[in-house]
Amino acid sequence: MSKGTVSKKQRAQGLTWIYRFQVTRASDGKRVERTKVVGLVKDLGSSEAAAWREVGRLGLDINSQSDRTEPTFRGLAEHFRQNELRKEIGIGVRAKETVSTAELILNNWLLPRWGNTKAAEMKPLQIEAWFETLTSKPIGSKKAPLSWASVAKVKSIMSQVFRHAQRHELIPATVNQDGRPTNPVVLARSESGSDYEAVVVSPEQMIIILNELNNPETRLE
Repeated sequence: MSKGTVSKKQRAQGLTWIYRFQVTRASDGKRVERTKVVGLVKDLGSSEAAAWREVGRLGLDINSQSDRTEPTFRGLAEHFRQNELRKEIGIGVRAKETVSTAELILNNWLLPRWGNTKAAEMKPLQIEAWFETLTSKPIGSKKAPLSWASVAKVKSIMSQVFRHAQRHELIPATVNQDGRPTNPVVLARSESGSDYEAVVVSPEQMIIILNELNNPETRLE
């Protein structure tokens, strides 16, 4: 069976690697062509070898076997990163600071924990338990728990990845064969309350605070 092909195509975001493959359509048993975005040439490199490495890393080569696939969260996240988060024109273009924060969340929190997990196997209670761990145990370079406000940002990006995958038909847009919502983040609870209390600071103190927050390690907070 053919493994598929990779080729370059000009898209709104720039020259892009596209993976083409054939699958057996479940409805009638016919062989049909499917395509997946691999990534931008400027990010991956111009050689086919580089494109195939990314196809393997994202697990896209399993698509050549069947029309029913089980993408990993990493596959969905990288598709979101390339086709929505880094979008430069059209609907949904984001500010550079917003993109930077989302990249930080993906790289430091979501992908290390969920990257290799099949999206269909991610359950609301598992995600909810992870949120509780983030707020109760010392983690990260600061060796301190995250605040619920920070977890809310993590949850938002996580949910956006699933919604993006649904819009692009990488996963079902409603429920799976077991009747479960295909965006498990929707059912995962998190604290929405805040212990915020206003504190008056001087202009000099504000400059110090902003300088402290303006680095990769503290930007999420």
